[in-house]
Amino acid sequence: LMLSACLLLQPAVAPVEFAQSAAGPDATTAFTGATIIDGTTRAPIANATLLVRGGRIVAVGPSSAVSVPAGATRVHLAGRHVIPGLINTH
Repeated sequence: LMLSACLLLQPAVAPVEFAQSAAGPDATTAFTGATIIDGTTRAPIANATLLVRGGRIVAVGPSSAVSVPAGATRVHLAGRHVIPGLINTH
């Protein structure tokens, strides 16, 4: 019963797909326009940019404060939320 209630409450969300950059392992990707929840007690950041270079997060913040380098792949996430990875260790 609990599982079915959780499934009913889960919204239908289409996954975001983006092309793998041909630039290699040091490619830079900017995820823009999302609301970012960082998992702390801080308020969510609306219209944020998350900058990833070489598979690592190098900058995150309001879009007005994060510079996206020329040539970076942009993934527009307006209307979506980004949260830290959740791990169930049970």
